[in-house]
Amino acid sequence: MAKRRKSLSENDIRTILSVFESINEKCHYNYEELNTFMGSITIGEMQDLNKKLLKWYDTDLYNKQYEEP
Repeated sequence: MAKRRKSLSENDIRTILSVFESINEKCHYNYEELNTFMGSITIGEMQDLNKKLLKWYDTDLYNKQYEEP
């Protein structure tokens, strides 16, 4: 079976990081509040992915404006 290659643009990553931050802010960074509408496995995966993306993504670019497609 051929292996598929997946890629994300800087805009994709910036969007994901922004969504994660918005969710965390809405729940006051409180696990119990997050868990009222999101399962614990999803929360753990979200937190792990957020850490990976933040390490990979240049945080200086995070605050720049989106590129127009």
